[in-house]
Amino acid sequence: MKLRLFAILLTMFSSSISFAFSHSSINIKLPNTITTSGFVPIYIDLNRNIKDGDKLELYINNSMAMTIEPYDDVSLSRISTRIRATENPTVAEVRILHADGSKDAASESTSVMSPYSIPLNGESSRWRRFKSEDGILKMRYRNNIGKNSKPTYLHFKTNKGSISIEFTSLMSGEDGTVYDSSFPESLEGRLMLGYFELKGNFNSAKTNGFNTMFKW
Repeated sequence: MKLRLFAILLTMFSSSISFAFSHSSINIKLPNTITTSGFVPIYIDLNRNIKDGDKLELYINNSMAMTIEPYDDVSLSRISTRIRATENPTVAEVRILHADGSKDAASESTSVMSPYSIPLNGESSRWRRFKSEDGILKMRYRNNIGKNSKPTYLHFKTNKGSISIEFTSLMSGEDGTVYDSSFPESLEGRLMLGYFELKGNFNSAKTNGFNTMFKW
């Protein structure tokens, strides 16, 4: 009887450890309350890096916002970007399908004072600023993606391989909103922009820019 009880307890303990591990590989950070709903900072830390053959998907209230796929020897550990909070509450969910067939998922929600209304038609812009050094790739852009716009694709080439990214209209873009103090890089009087940052094992990266909606 004692042996059987021990076996049951061991099984329960093992299950709890497995559950904790499978849900600790992704950490999502969102502000507790959203005031600037068109420019919501989101931080995604990956305790299990995504690599060649893996695919990361970001959903906002069950709608696709972004996908990321690294290739060759690229390994990514963190994504920082800005999304649009279109509902109250707004729920961000990250799903990862690994090359070995295993899956990871995590979600986080935040309250929204005034949900963002995505325009029907986006305004394409050729403006963007791109920088990559010491394993961190940063990009700011002006494009205001609309509901009727096609997904926007980006392709980065690094010294470790390439990275493909797809944006939808749930990603932020310039809309006339002015910077505020809740953003670290805020500059008084400047307009808010779309923002995207990757951390990985690469030392340098370059891009030909956007295609599809951005019309380079």
